Amino acid sequence: MRFYRAVCTAEDHNVRGLASATTWKEVGKDLVLFPYTQRGFGGDDSFFVGVISARNDLTREALSGIIRRVCEDDWGIADLESINSVECTFNKCTDQVGATALYSSDIVSRAARLLHAEELFTLLMRTKVFWEYTIKDAIPAGGLLGAAQKTIYSEALSQEIERVVACVPEAGHAHHILPVHYLVEGNNPNDYQPAIDVLLESLYENNRLVSSHAYVFEVDKLGRSEWARGAAANEDNFMALINGALGDALKSSSIIVKYGQDDDGSNFNKFAYQALTKLIDELSERGDEIQVVFVVPEGSGDLQVRIKNRFRLPLIRIVPDEAPKAFDLTEDEAHAILVRRAEADSLEPDDELRRILHRRMEDRSFSNLDEVYDEWSKLTLTRSVFPQYLSIVQAAYDSDGAAAPVDARKRLEEMVGLAGVKRQIEDVLLRFKMNKEAAFAGLKPQPFSMHLAFQGAPGTGKTEVARLYAEILKDEGILSEGRLIMRSGTGAWNVQEAFAEAKGSVLFVDEAYAMASTSDGRIADFVACMENYRRDTVVILAGYKNSINRLIDCNPGFRSRISFFIDFPDYSQEEKLQIFQLMVDRAGLTMAEEARSAARDILARGGTRADEGNGRFVRNLFESAIGQQQRRLSRQKPEGGYTKELLAELREEDIVAAGKRESVHQLSGREELAGLIGLAEIKQLVSDRMDYMKVQKAKRDAGIKAPFIPMHMAFKGNPGTGKTEVARLIARILREEGVLSVGECKEYIGADLWNTLAINLAFEDAKGSVLFVDEAYSIPKNAEATAALVACMENYREDVIVVFAGYTREVDQLLSANPGFASRVKFHLEFADYIEDELLQILDLLAGKMHVTLGEGVPEKVRGFVREARKESRFGNGRFVRNVLEDAIVAQGARLVREHSALGGLDSDVLTRLEAEDFSWQPKRLEDAPASVGFTA
Repeated sequence: MRFYRAVCTAEDHNVRGLASATTWKEVGKDLVLFPYTQRGFGGDDSFFVGVISARNDLTREALSGIIRRVCEDDWGIADLESINSVECTFNKCTDQVGATALYSSDIVSRAARLLHAEELFTLLMRTKVFWEYTIKDAIPAGGLLGAAQKTIYSEALSQEIERVVACVPEAGHAHHILPVHYLVEGNNPNDYQPAIDVLLESLYENNRLVSSHAYVFEVDKLGRSEWARGAAANEDNFMALINGALGDALKSSSIIVKYGQDDDGSNFNKFAYQALTKLIDELSERGDEIQVVFVVPEGSGDLQVRIKNRFRLPLIRIVPDEAPKAFDLTEDEAHAILVRRAEADSLEPDDELRRILHRRMEDRSFSNLDEVYDEWSKLTLTRSVFPQYLSIVQAAYDSDGAAAPVDARKRLEEMVGLAGVKRQIEDVLLRFKMNKEAAFAGLKPQPFSMHLAFQGAPGTGKTEVARLYAEILKDEGILSEGRLIMRSGTGAWNVQEAFAEAKGSVLFVDEAYAMASTSDGRIADFVACMENYRRDTVVILAGYKNSINRLIDCNPGFRSRISFFIDFPDYSQEEKLQIFQLMVDRAGLTMAEEARSAARDILARGGTRADEGNGRFVRNLFESAIGQQQRRLSRQKPEGGYTKELLAELREEDIVAAGKRESVHQLSGREELAGLIGLAEIKQLVSDRMDYMKVQKAKRDAGIKAPFIPMHMAFKGNPGTGKTEVARLIARILREEGVLSVGECKEYIGADLWNTLAINLAFEDAKGSVLFVDEAYSIPKNAEATAALVACMENYREDVIVVFAGYTREVDQLLSANPGFASRVKFHLEFADYIEDELLQILDLLAGKMHVTLGEGVPEKVRGFVREARKESRFGNGRFVRNVLEDAIVAQGARLVREHSALGGLDSDVLTRLEAEDFSWQPKRLEDAPASVGFTA
């Protein structure tokens, strides 16, 4: 199928009435013509004729004759002065109808049916994967061989152009046979598209192609979102478009088929691959009439074999040149390459080119010949056009035009802690260094992916290390710019634009795991760009280790493209103090030993919230301390005014105030624990353990070595014996006494911790707090859950206190199921059932909290309920009393409505008093008893 646009002029003839959307002419069954005018173009004597032709041998002279005859015989336009027709794209040919309604227009739809081109037109107008262009529009001025040498495919492309030029077929015979087709290896369209344009132009100019029209089918995009609209977006409907009629419509044209970015052999999109194989079958049957160019990723050997086996026609591989790195070549070889490039750009090589090359090779100050050529060409053009600036430009190249920055490697080494991170970063840099040394020795460098994953909690230094790493890569000549381009996985941003911005730099994606939850095709685009831009862009994915693993697992392309996974551990207490001191020093402030001790006291508290991070927690403390200092100074202004020493001094009271958390409780945690009804032995045991942890912390604050002994506990007993309340108070006490930083009680049931991910998330949630696992016996009895629990109890031993709660026998069975539990849960507290008097005290306490009073006979009646309920196997203790009281409040409401027609006149005593008749309880029948859960004997 070929498309033309003719500009016609007619002498003394008004053609404005010609612009009807339904004016068209069939010529045989393979040619459609339609006239139109275009606002702002020509006068009353000028108009256009669009031509859609299924004739592959239509010459320009023959076309002009047909247009002239139709104008005279059918449209009443005689005496045409000129007809200037050019081959164009489908869109250019039909653009008078309107870009949004082309296929629905009468002309185009009728032409599609007549010429059997419905499939082709639908692909062009309804999808985002199939488009077109004309070859001549893409080629710059100059010889084709020179243009080929400017691409990264210079060697292979030049060889093919020489073959094309050497065997030019006679005019008019180009369509009889196409001897070969092409397979181009490439990852970045900016690299391979210019080479394809040069290749197709050489074929067209040398009579191997009859049409300058080329189609592009981006098959890879079928595996991504929003690749089509309307009925074509249905996979079955789309597959139906790839048929013999489409193949016939493509005759006499070229088609570029892109595939493979998301196909690593074992993992691929089934729909996209089916479309590829069906398309190959149609193209191979018409191999003498359609010029095919496949574009596949570099190094995709298995995919190339599959394409060759299915296509069954000769394919020439067009592969990128081996990058002409300076250390791969002798000086003479490098000079010869630069001379050829200069001549291709119509520049005269001179002694200055040799001088620059020699200097650069002596100090190894460049990574490829582009840098040498760019410097020389810039100086040459400046000397020719702006000689007054020559010395300035020369000086800029000699000194890089700027003062040397502080060494990024040194700044990385000076960062607090991160010994393992620094070692891993150094290992990565050593690989670059050894590849360079191997190349200087004449050996082939071993390529590897430069992309990394930074795994760790917020505030552990990931962003700052990434920034320094980018600078180091620039200093080493690995990246050209070395900037840090930041994106968040939670934000909305364009992948292609981000990679374009990050060219020559590092693209840092924080909270990268959030990309896995999007359904906009971003992941597939991102993985493809990681491959396409791998030569000049480094990607760093950052986030929690478990979250990064989930992201990696969501697309198989990630794992093969990320070579290094670097773990960022939480800062130790001493490292946090070093960071705090560093912030004080950099701010020009002073801090006495008492203030330093106060900072150590706060920073030594176990754990921080996941969203507070590590270094971030230190920064927040520092900034809050500054605020407290300024408030103190504003209240205590000395008579003589502020001195520099006063304004620069951080005192102990500033830091202590900054570390305090506001409390909404009137009593301390210890006071509330002491006020609990009963539980005398439990109170003493808990108090002893809290005292122990307080002393351990005091030792550490004093600089005495005191290893953190985990305080994981088992609370064993029947429901309603106070286990949850005691756990909540333990969390409060440890926060109030500076042992834990957050001091909340994070409550879960055992069944919530059903796999590794759920367990990891629970421990992250509980950092700096108590993790209370009720009904612990319902933790799944499998190796994964057990191993994950034991691992987290060890890894978070200084940040989280775990309390397992449940019936005595079941908890004992759980903890004995794995030796790791027994060694880590050292404190077992037995919560005995409340005695009757204690339960009645609880009844009074709960009634007061619920703002009700107990009438005559209520305690005795409830005591009777308690005696009967104790006979049941699962007596609820305090929970039983609460349930009885809540049922009585409901019953009181029903009674008051029955007894009083109007409630508005009742006094408060009547409204708040519960009578004995409001209380009721029935023992459960045997068949109503709940089924046993958890471990059984």
